Amino acid sequence: MTAIEPTRIRPLWAEHYPKWRQNSASKDVCLTISRTIKEQAALLTAGSNCSVKMGVTLASYNIPKDQFAENGA
Repeated sequence: MTAIEPTRIRPLWAEHYPKWRQNSASKDVCLTISRTIKEQAALLTAGSNCSVKMGVTLASYNIPKDQFAENGA
């Protein structure tokens, strides 16, 4: 599987996040992105704690932590 470039993720998030509560397709896109981010965070060095890994990963994808948390993925 080829990694998705962070520059491609942010526009998808920006398009679908505002609609995730009303549109099931947008919710699916956000959930898929959330899973991708969680997997990327897990691949970071084992010495880091989970919240640090997630913060670094979200920053690399330029996705706000509050939006990610609100999405509930």
